[in-house]
Amino acid sequence: MTVPVVQHPPAPPTAHRLLENARGLTEPALGAWVSRLPGLTGRLTGYHLGRLDERGEALAAPVSGKSVRPALVYGCCTAAGGRAEDA
Repeated sequence: MTVPVVQHPPAPPTAHRLLENARGLTEPALGAWVSRLPGLTGRLTGYHLGRLDERGEALAAPVSGKSVRPALVYGCCTAAGGRAEDA
């Protein structure tokens, strides 16, 4: 007698994993964009986006809360059948 094999769908990713994915997709482009901004504008933008501290020094790791909106966009895109990279 053979026992049928039941295929279960993969578990949905955790919130932490979604944020990591969003950072991985967003950070390279965002970093390149901010680095092109001149002087004070670049420092203020980098601080606002959680990439620089109050002295204008690069943070070891960008602030993770800045990845929530991109994670939502990428999640909606994949839920609608698209690829996050195309969002």
